[in-house]
Amino acid sequence: MKNRLFNINSTDNCFHSDGQSYRGNVSVTQSGYTCQSWTSQCPHRHHRTPYNFPELNNAGNACRNPGGQAPHGPWCYTTNRKQRWEYCRVEKCEARKESEGLFTENVGGLGIYDLACRCPSTKRLARDDSKHKLRPT
Repeated sequence: MKNRLFNINSTDNCFHSDGQSYRGNVSVTQSGYTCQSWTSQCPHRHHRTPYNFPELNNAGNACRNPGGQAPHGPWCYTTNRKQRWEYCRVEKCEARKESEGLFTENVGGLGIYDLACRCPSTKRLARDDSKHKLRPT
C-alpha cells in the first residue's frame, strides 16, 4: 500500500473540516447564485471584510469561511437581494476521498491519504497503518 502526504491547506478543489482554510476560486452558491465580493457592501452590508478577516485579502468574490464561523464549509453573500448568504458549491475533501476509495486521516495538521481497498465481504475500507511516515510539508 502506498502512502501520500499532502498539506491540508493547499487544496482549491475541496475543503477540510469547517472550510476555514479553503482558498479556491469557486464563487457560486449551492443554488447557483453568484457571490458578492467581500469588499462590496452591495447588495448586502456586512462586517466580514479583508480589514476584519485577513484571510479575505485578494479573495474577490470567492467562497470562504472567515473566522470559521459557519460549521458546514465555505459560503458567501450573494448578489441576489432576496438571499443574503448561502453555502457554496464546494465539496468536503474527506467525503470526496472516501467516495473515491481513499481513506483520509488528519494528524497534527497534516492530511494523510492512503490508497485503500474495499473489502468484498463487508464493503468497508481496509488500509495498512504500519507504513505511515509523518514529515512536515
